[in-house]
Amino acid sequence: MNISKDIIHDLLPLYAANECSSDSRAIVDEYLAQHPNEADEFRKAMSGSLSAVSPMPNHLSEMNSLKRSRKQLQLQSLLMGIAIFLTLSPFAFFHIDGKTNWLFAKSPAAAGVYLACGAVCWLAYFVLRQKSPLR
Repeated sequence: MNISKDIIHDLLPLYAANECSSDSRAIVDEYLAQHPNEADEFRKAMSGSLSAVSPMPNHLSEMNSLKRSRKQLQLQSLLMGIAIFLTLSPFAFFHIDGKTNWLFAKSPAAAGVYLACGAVCWLAYFVLRQKSPLR
């Protein structure tokens, strides 16, 4: 049976990965024995390509990346919740001695502190969101 060079080149990756059948391996071995120049090129290519291949990322780095992403999302959610609370707090009403009071009218300094802290939380939230790899 006459096997062409193209068929051998199609089988070489499977041969190198040891994933081809024993019949295919025998055909490639026979072809390489009959064509020593191509066998040398194949050996050189295999020795060079194996050293140049970078290792695949392991399972631990993927888990660490997932944990970092989860922590960042939790921090973003927490910052957003606090920012919403602090932004809306100055508009709160409270009841003292039978009178309903608005925090902003009764204590503008406290309302200003709430708004300033809310603004800081919003700023931190948006900065963290911009740095997020999840965007």
